[in-house]
Amino acid sequence: MKTDLSASSSQQLTFFDSLRQSPIRAWGSLIATMGLAVIIPMAVGFGVGLEQILTMLIMLEFAKRISYFPGVLLVLIFPIVAYLPAGITYGKLNVGVLASLMETNPLEAQEFILTIPAYCYILALMLIAAALVWFKLRSQQLFNMSKNKLFLFVFVGLFFHSAVFKFYKYAVENFSEYYEAKEVLAAAMSVEPEWHVTALQGERSDLYVVIIGESVRKDYMSVYGYPHQTTPFLNSVPGYFVDGYVSASSNTWASLPRALSLSHDNGLSIDPAHNAVTLANAAGLETYWISNQGFLGSKDTGVSIIASRSSHQIYLKKGEYNSENIDDLILLEKLKSVLGRNGGRKVIFLHMMGSHPHECQRLHDYVVNFDTPYGERFNCYLASIEKTDSFIAEAYSILQKSGKSFSLLYFSDHGMTATKESSHGYRFKHGAEYRENYDVPFLLLNSVDMEHVVEKKRLSAFNFMRFFTDWIKVKTSLLPGGYDIKAVQDDQEVSIYNFSKLVDYNSLSSQESLK
Repeated sequence: MKTDLSASSSQQLTFFDSLRQSPIRAWGSLIATMGLAVIIPMAVGFGVGLEQILTMLIMLEFAKRISYFPGVLLVLIFPIVAYLPAGITYGKLNVGVLASLMETNPLEAQEFILTIPAYCYILALMLIAAALVWFKLRSQQLFNMSKNKLFLFVFVGLFFHSAVFKFYKYAVENFSEYYEAKEVLAAAMSVEPEWHVTALQGERSDLYVVIIGESVRKDYMSVYGYPHQTTPFLNSVPGYFVDGYVSASSNTWASLPRALSLSHDNGLSIDPAHNAVTLANAAGLETYWISNQGFLGSKDTGVSIIASRSSHQIYLKKGEYNSENIDDLILLEKLKSVLGRNGGRKVIFLHMMGSHPHECQRLHDYVVNFDTPYGERFNCYLASIEKTDSFIAEAYSILQKSGKSFSLLYFSDHGMTATKESSHGYRFKHGAEYRENYDVPFLLLNSVDMEHVVEKKRLSAFNFMRFFTDWIKVKTSLLPGGYDIKAVQDDQEVSIYNFSKLVDYNSLSSQESLK
């Protein structure tokens, strides 16, 4: 029978009283409480910090003596168990992590599960076991809340400061922000863009090809100085290479829409109706979007909303449940087919899977030519960059054989973080804390280029639309002109979007590449 405890200390059993009466129960309860206090903050991305551990420890001790709350807390813990791998890998829940979880497909989910380190599964099982033991061995003596107002006040304060409450607080806030962003994107589908473009003087190409790479860090490409030869074609091909291009954000969901659309409030909000595709349409070019990223619906992601404005859309995989691991090289077959069609000047977007985790699965039959001491996943990442180099080389060859003038652009949506995975070596994951999460390649290969130029300058992806207007030789009153990529100097005050605000790029720390 449960007993209400008043404020009298003589009626309350201390840990030592419980230890004398039932040592196994007392020690089991204490160990379970400590386990929850340590693992829960880790599971929701707080890491191992004394403040949260103490907060959780005291809160859990108090919670044992409150009617019904142990059952409530037990229910609250199980979603945290499900988030544990993402929490340990990516940190606290934010809109970027939420978007990645919401917009994934079964294949990507399977690949993510396969990349989860074994210790995450062990921690998840430990968390479940600790929660069940804590609940089973909870105190049967309850506080009388009407006589312990101060206790209740302290408990509420601890709970609101705990990792449990903050996890759900972040979830509500980020769900709201995510769906608000989706509503803005969906509303853009019905907005008719008003570009009012006029032609610029200068040499125009018949074909413009935009290759959008995935998860490629610039500092792992030999064309930018990496010692392993990951880009043999790009190392010497005539073209213009920017060494210092900074992506808008650290994942596809946040980065590409901000690069490919007009942005307001210095990048905090975007105008998805006015994007690179609708600008090319307004300029009279025939637009194609050929993607290996999958298609969940024209209103489901910022990228798919931009792509839906193109004259022609080709997806190698459609629908969340039909997604599969298709080789990027199939994109080149589609490119050949498009070039065989009659028509005027074209802008063709090729959206790759590139180096997206799991890197080894991106290779298909491509041979891994690297044998570094950093493990299989690391070597696969280098090979995926070498494969991208081969992809660009083949696209370049296809364009040359077309007999038309062309300009080929390649950039990556964001970089990655290299992390040590115990004895299994290193692997790459999404991250937001390092400059290298945003340092990406940006290069132009034109049919008329005669020399290989690598130029160091700091340019922001938030100015991509200014570059794009100059590239296709148009101007519009909605954008300031004069952004010739070869002539422009460093952008001032380069910032990145960290899913909640803009952060000065220079304030970020750096992670050196592994040689």
